[in-house]
Amino acid sequence: MSASRFLVINVLSLVLVAGSLAACSDPTAPPGGATQTTPSSVSTPADTAMPEATAPPSTETSTESVFSLDVGECLNDDGHLFVEDVPKVDCGAPHDFEVFASLELTSAEFDLIGTKTEAEEACKGPYAEFVGLAFDDSVLDLMTFHPTANSWMLGDRRVSCLIGDPGVQTVGSLRGALR
Repeated sequence: MSASRFLVINVLSLVLVAGSLAACSDPTAPPGGATQTTPSSVSTPADTAMPEATAPPSTETSTESVFSLDVGECLNDDGHLFVEDVPKVDCGAPHDFEVFASLELTSAEFDLIGTKTEAEEACKGPYAEFVGLAFDDSVLDLMTFHPTANSWMLGDRRVSCLIGDPGVQTVGSLRGALR
């Protein structure tokens, strides 16, 4: 038996014995060693503090403009090729994509293929930093929201770089996924 495992068993035994003795020494204590407290008399030793309860992640979706997505936000794929609004979700809930970078294109003119390629290439550097692997060595997907001809004419140069796990939804972040 390892020393750390032995230590855990001994500490657990001491806690059980101390709890049993405390219950035996207090004739008003409920059976089974449990103690009853009121809000004004609650005391918890610092080294055994109970973790705070956290609310489960929201499964609600909201619609957000692709022009206002922030790094760290998560969304689901709505299946459309051209989008203005996307279904944003809490990253703690199942989702299809996470925004891992946002950048501006530097091209002087819009070219459908060239703009798409520039956006994808521009996202590969931040992708490697985010995942921990180069895009070409990773199994994860890279998707971009990049300007269209119409949005380009209105001054849009923003690219949102998104990452997702092909075929499955992710819960949490893919930062440091190393795959």
